[in-house]
Amino acid sequence: MGWLIDHLPSEKKDYIARLVAEMSRGEWKTLAHACHGNELWMLTEHPKHGVIILLCLLRSERGGCWGYKDMDESMGPCYYKCPLAYLDRAPERNAEWRAKVRAYHAKRQDSRNIVRKLKPGMTVKLRGSVPNTFRVVEVGRKIVGVAVTSGQRFRLPKARIVEIVEESHDQSPG
Repeated sequence: MGWLIDHLPSEKKDYIARLVAEMSRGEWKTLAHACHGNELWMLTEHPKHGVIILLCLLRSERGGCWGYKDMDESMGPCYYKCPLAYLDRAPERNAEWRAKVRAYHAKRQDSRNIVRKLKPGMTVKLRGSVPNTFRVVEVGRKIVGVAVTSGQRFRLPKARIVEIVEESHDQSPG
């Protein structure tokens, strides 16, 4: 299955609105939609097929044009940012895929819980990073850490913080 490219230049939000409207033609009805990056998730309903989770991968083309490739849950897409609420509203068509969606959201929630606890002075580990252990020096919109091994400062991506290794060291001057 290929990509469907629209040759009318448009902003991403306008293209999404047009795509959602197109998916609501005839007997099909779009119940909800959410966009995460270039993943447009839709909950659609058809009198014969019932409620279906649909993913449209979005692609930007030259000249401000957009395209999409659609697939439903039964195809087992390798994308897992589907809103959890959609799983409750549609009958299961792919148990393995749904388990991966739930695992993705659980991992994100674990990272959020860790980030909420962070304070300057704590030592954390990052997933997929070399070095992977950092002493936190700033917590706010951005989290900044110093690599334990080299002393270099880095911005720490919140989603990649996997554990607090050491609770805290006194950061008071003196």
